[in-house]
Amino acid sequence: MDAMRICTCTDIACAAHPSNHDDGCTRCIAKNQAQREVPSCLFKLVGRSERCEGWYFEDFALSVVEAAHAEGRDPLAALDQPTER
Repeated sequence: MDAMRICTCTDIACAAHPSNHDDGCTRCIAKNQAQREVPSCLFKLVGRSERCEGWYFEDFALSVVEAAHAEGRDPLAALDQPTER
């Protein structure tokens, strides 16, 4: 898969950005994991295109909850459903 076709990150100055090497998203994911952060592309999927307070796991979780509320959904409803294993 061509990472540049799916990458929505605008920080092309970042050394981990797919436009700066041939490793696709791997460097970005590794950098974010090391810093306990979530890549900006995932924030954009939940409607956070503007710069947020932080890119940490907790910031992403809050963004998911806020997006669900904005859509009129209960973000915790899935936790009440039995899972099949």
